[in-house]
Amino acid sequence: MNPSQADPETRRQRHQQQEQQQLQARWREDDLADPEPLDYVRKACSRWRANVADELRALAAERGGRFARPRAGGSPAAAGVGDGEGSRGGPGAGGGSGGGGGADSNNRGRRDSGASNAAAAANAGTGGFLFDSADLLDAVSAIRSPNRSDFLPVEEEWGMVHLQLRVKSLEELRESYRELSPELRQTGLDDRGGFGEDRFTAERLSQGRKILKAGFAPEAMEYARRGVADSLRPAVWRAILGLPKASKQALTPQDLEYFAGLMSEVDRTELVTDELYGLDVQFISDDDKYFPFEETLHDVILAFSRDPWVLRHSEATLHDLVPIGEGAVGADDWAFLSGAGAGGYCPPCGVQPFRGLVNYAAVLCFLFEEREAVYFTLRTMFARFWCRLNAVRSGPGMLLRLLKLFERHHPRLVRKLLQLGVQPLQLAMPWIQFGFVTYLEADQASLCTTACSSSPCDLVLLLWDRLLGYDSLDLLSVLAASVLVFRAKLVLQVSDAAAVMEIFSDGRQLEVVPLLQAFMFPAW
Repeated sequence: MNPSQADPETRRQRHQQQEQQQLQARWREDDLADPEPLDYVRKACSRWRANVADELRALAAERGGRFARPRAGGSPAAAGVGDGEGSRGGPGAGGGSGGGGGADSNNRGRRDSGASNAAAAANAGTGGFLFDSADLLDAVSAIRSPNRSDFLPVEEEWGMVHLQLRVKSLEELRESYRELSPELRQTGLDDRGGFGEDRFTAERLSQGRKILKAGFAPEAMEYARRGVADSLRPAVWRAILGLPKASKQALTPQDLEYFAGLMSEVDRTELVTDELYGLDVQFISDDDKYFPFEETLHDVILAFSRDPWVLRHSEATLHDLVPIGEGAVGADDWAFLSGAGAGGYCPPCGVQPFRGLVNYAAVLCFLFEEREAVYFTLRTMFARFWCRLNAVRSGPGMLLRLLKLFERHHPRLVRKLLQLGVQPLQLAMPWIQFGFVTYLEADQASLCTTACSSSPCDLVLLLWDRLLGYDSLDLLSVLAASVLVFRAKLVLQVSDAAAVMEIFSDGRQLEVVPLLQAFMFPAW
């Protein structure tokens, strides 16, 4: 048969096989083309990747040695995956309601049952993830420069990032983020009078519509630096991310076909990682705000796991690639793995499941009704932004540099926190790593009285507006430091670590724009 005459699913599978055959070589070439500049960080990154891969292999060994198997007829438990034995020690320790999109409900039920079993294991105290924020921070804090000086700035002494990295000064931050100056009115602050659309709101809406009509990404980015109106946010974000223009969030036929192909692969093949992705969905779905999106999040994160596009386009490679063929134990396995679409790596996206990965998708459910729209926005944002927050790299915009930016601009209460046995970065790490998802959330009272608040995640969305507008993650570190400053008076009044943790456990009363302005423009 002529390849052009094959059905869409066959063409997709052939294309996927070709991509997977080239992926390993390209992955290594990318590392050589853009190497980590610090040799000791590169070695630490290699150790971290190897430890995560070893955790995955250990998990597969507990499942009979297989990384993948056909998801024929029965449940995941019947295939030996999702039996509730998914605990991991972590690599550090070891070394709308969402649209269903018409997916088959029986297949979805089979996918979900593995996640439910994994969640039961977690509730029994078995952990369940390959690693979490604490493991990643441990790996970062273990990095030491062989040329470390005995005469270091104070933040080098108390900090957890033991590297002397160049980060922006306060003056440079003011210049880089001058659109956040109190001199300029901001969406998310100056449109919160509760009296309907004032002149500023109307002007911002008009300006945003003109920019969307032109479809010019740089103008959309400049517009987003002062915040985006709720009604325009989905379209503005898509314009910034380079996604196709969409009417009422409609996607192109090619996008719909591509996503359907990913879901077909989910229904056809069961990966040993599936239950851990599902476990992450279970955790965030325990929050009432995200529970309505549980089904959508299951589909989105499993589709994400099957998509080699993520690995091919991400600005930072997170984990070592583990060939699915490593787990083949017999002729039947090899016959299955050599089938269309089944080869490659576990998982094909190259991102191993870790606690909090689903957070990046959960917020998007408040913007998009269709799971396909959630998916393609997540995929693009992860490749451009979120991968940087999970890679042990020291380059500009990478995790180590962002954590160092936070430590460099530490507030005066650091000594007090250390006396109480609390490392500031242990507080800030999950805020920075996950873009403040689940922490910055409006309470119900503000949703009822604030004109522009449309969802519990409105504060996170306002923050992400600025991240997209500036094409930078620096504001995550700045906001984390400003939260510590804002809570300083309360911290100085307590006498134990538990009280400190309680003070920082609730971010519902925080406001993104005022905090950023107060930190960067204190004299205003």
